[in-house]
Amino acid sequence: MTTLITRHRVRDFDIWRAVFAGHQDNRRAHGATGHRIYRIGDDVTVLTEFPDRASAENFLADPALRETIARAGFIGTPDTRICELADDEDYRTLPTAEAEPVGHQTVPQSGATLIS
Repeated sequence: MTTLITRHRVRDFDIWRAVFAGHQDNRRAHGATGHRIYRIGDDVTVLTEFPDRASAENFLADPALRETIARAGFIGTPDTRICELADDEDYRTLPTAEAEPVGHQTVPQSGATLIS
């Protein structure tokens, strides 16, 4: 799994959110499978999940994204990073001290998945 992390400031969160919601079909067309939005005031961080790096890169290169940024009221240039999943653990499924670990997944650089 690949995550596109985008951090930026916005003039008005509600306007930005409406424009972001209107761009969902474009994200899906590039293979996005979901997103999470975090915010502190006008500082917004979006984590968008893609199946692979190429899908995230193609989304970033799409001219429609620049048009959306212009309408959304960004302040300055967004900071973007594309990250590959290295480890995933769900704390809701953590075992007791004497049980075997459950719900933990380590993803080696090769892309193979090991479940312990």
